[in-house]
Amino acid sequence: GGGGSYGGGDGSVWSSFPVYPFRAATNGQTNTGGGGGGVGAPAPLDTTGSGGSGVIILRYSERTPSINGVYVFSNTGQIRIPQGVTTIDYLVVGGGGGGGCGENPSSSGDGAGGGGAGGLLTSAGYPVTPGALYNIVIGAGGAGSSSNPSRGSNGTNSGIWISTAPAIWANGGGGGGSDTALAAPLNAQGAAGGSGGGGATDFNPAGPGIGTGGAGTPGQGNSGGSGGGNTLRAGGGYRDWE
Repeated sequence: GGGGSYGGGDGSVWSSFPVYPFRAATNGQTNTGGGGGGVGAPAPLDTTGSGGSGVIILRYSERTPSINGVYVFSNTGQIRIPQGVTTIDYLVVGGGGGGGCGENPSSSGDGAGGGGAGGLLTSAGYPVTPGALYNIVIGAGGAGSSSNPSRGSNGTNSGIWISTAPAIWANGGGGGGSDTALAAPLNAQGAAGGSGGGGATDFNPAGPGIGTGGAGTPGQGNSGGSGGGNTLRAGGGYRDWE
């Protein structure tokens, strides 16, 4: 399945046994916090999608004195607040979660979930200290799972912080669930995160069945979808930018 650009990754799409259109899932796009897509079989047959890295955008506008600026951070760094600036608007997005992995070609249509999108936080008029140096952390996207029963890795958090004020952190997206082959049933579930990873599906009669999507962080994202039928898997959770 395809990775998300601004939302969660699609789950693996796999034709019914015994026809397997193996392919690579798309990664979440860089600096969007998109989740990686899940796949139907482990490497080297399929390649799971990794999550996209996060991003932070800061904007300020002061009338007296007249100061305007917009900063887009694609990498970890620092910013010194200009003199005269007392408030900023911000958008903070965590890294996206990696997609999960299916079982193997002998399995009749089992599949994995996509990674969840990184958490999204926005605010207008956030108070800052003129002349103070603020730290900027950009979350990395989580790696996709290369083999079951391991699920995709969570993305890491993005944030703005200074020692004299509470930090602002957007959580990384949850990893997508993987077909577990009975070895680790909980890993069929998508992981919790900024938005939760999608659940996997295991059609083995003795297996865990439909994996549930991981929980999203309140105020930052949504829960991932649960595993579906043998032609469509769950996508990871997402949150709109607007």
